[in-house]
Amino acid sequence: APVSQDRIDEAVYKLGLTGFEDSLCAHLSEGQRKRVALGQFLIMDNPCWVMDEPFSAIDADGLSFLMAILQEHLDVNGGIIISTHQPITIDRPINTLALQ
Repeated sequence: APVSQDRIDEAVYKLGLTGFEDSLCAHLSEGQRKRVALGQFLIMDNPCWVMDEPFSAIDADGLSFLMAILQEHLDVNGGIIISTHQPITIDRPINTLALQ
């Protein structure tokens, strides 16, 4: 189903990208590009998110922002599958599979 413009506008606002709607990703900072990538999860209505290395190349502010978005998704009974080399600290039970 198509995504409504209202849903897109809400995601752009939540991601702090208002004013960049017509910008090419190539002209955005690395942090802004990461937020654009995160936007796909916000506009789609999927209960389970699959993320590959979402914590890589992210500064402290970006990490706090990302963790807040993840926590918000979990608060509405969403699920998240993450591949990462970073430790995850979130106020939820976590199942971990360590690959050797």
